[in-house]
Amino acid sequence: MFRIGGFHLRVLGNTQMFNTLDQDVYTIKEWLRGAWRSLADSSLTAFEKREIRNYMKDAEIAVRAGLKRIADRERASRRTERVTDAGRHLDFRIIRLDA
Repeated sequence: MFRIGGFHLRVLGNTQMFNTLDQDVYTIKEWLRGAWRSLADSSLTAFEKREIRNYMKDAEIAVRAGLKRIADRERASRRTERVTDAGRHLDFRIIRLDA
């Protein structure tokens, strides 16, 4: 964890990420919200702001990659559901009512 002008920045490495992809994306999004707020701090130097923006770019790339993996996972899950539904044999009985 780095401290830049009163703003805590956690480097997002594989060992520090949460267990699930959804939590990872949520955490990075929350970090980005805080980073945007910190950029408004007038006590930060130009260098500190530039460093935060550089970390933000890396975080945005990670969010995009995570969202893509989530979409791929959901797409694969839907595809699997369709295959299992199609493979199931349903036995229908026709009921004949005499009026």
